Amino acid sequence: MIEFKDLPTLKGKGWQRVIHDGKVAVNGGGRVSLPEGVKHSNAKAFLKGLMRAVYQLNSQGGGSHNIGLDVEVTPTEIKFRVRERQIHQNDKL
Repeated sequence: MIEFKDLPTLKGKGWQRVIHDGKVAVNGGGRVSLPEGVKHSNAKAFLKGLMRAVYQLNSQGGGSHNIGLDVEVTPTEIKFRVRERQIHQNDKL
């Protein structure tokens, strides 16, 4: 299992794969949702934890790691890649 605190060590190491329970639907735009009648999915929980971890690691209190994240969700797995954060013109430096 991937420990979120270890994300900075995965920077530049390519795509990581995590198998999920298959209880999510992915629409054409890549948005992940729960089908009707499904209350919980480990995929949604993992994605939420992943996003929180990146936010925390990029904060001053988390060490300002300056990491970005690419994510792809399929019906059976979550693929993610940790990379250098891209600075946009709208972002404060």
